[in-house]
Amino acid sequence: MRLQVPDPSSDELLALLSDRSLGAWSVGSEGGRADLRIYFGTREEAERARQEAQSYLSRAGAMPSACDLSVLAVPDEHWLERYQAALQPFDFAGRFVVCPSGETALREGRIPIRLVPGRAFGTGEHATTRLCAEFLERRMRPGQSWVDLGCGSGILSLVALHCGAGEILAVDDDPDAVAVAREVFEANDATGKIVVRCGTTADLPDGRDGIVANILAPFFLQQAPALIRLLKPGGTLVASGIDAEHVDEVEAALSAAGLSVVDRSVLEDWRALACLRPDDGSD
Repeated sequence: MRLQVPDPSSDELLALLSDRSLGAWSVGSEGGRADLRIYFGTREEAERARQEAQSYLSRAGAMPSACDLSVLAVPDEHWLERYQAALQPFDFAGRFVVCPSGETALREGRIPIRLVPGRAFGTGEHATTRLCAEFLERRMRPGQSWVDLGCGSGILSLVALHCGAGEILAVDDDPDAVAVAREVFEANDATGKIVVRCGTTADLPDGRDGIVANILAPFFLQQAPALIRLLKPGGTLVASGIDAEHVDEVEAALSAAGLSVVDRSVLEDWRALACLRPDDGSD
């Protein structure tokens, strides 16, 4: 799928579609408009995404008919494998190095996170993922139980594991993402250390020490009451994927649900929040 959108909308639209695609990125920007490419395995998947993109553009005040939105067939030339294989390992948060090609990069003092080439549900390059990882490094306590909600490729679950979490549940509502996460955990010798499940907040048990959710602002506006239910008193929510335009609205929704925003972080045009469920003094 290709389309041209106003620059302020491009990052959020890419974030919205990238975890449901084989890959998504901007190939350039001119005249205040970004030229986007999003690749899918089937035309049916691309058509569903086109409807989602049209809905987003309408809500954002951009006319879909003016965005040159189209779905084109391209030959299967294993471009995704070649693209990921060409990506160089990069430092991630304070103590990790992400290896997109699956080859282990040895960097002193850094823990490798190996991905599975050709399986795209996030490589950790996006600012929202980096913000989450940095919060996990700062706020994780050894032995805690955490949920990686909307886990994608499972990078944040691996960060939580290496930060000392005793119990980790990786959850996504897309079966393909769950399958990719399992492959990534196997590649990182984490099979059996992280539980993977297909589902939503409605399917999860409560009483967790922490939740990390790298999604988008509308999710937090809708799910704030469910998120506080999942946390035990004193538990932490790390919320990312929030654009600058909606951060105040998200903070208000989380506060109304009973969560206290205790930390904020900014990277590029994105915001992340650390929130606490108040400790009521019970065990």
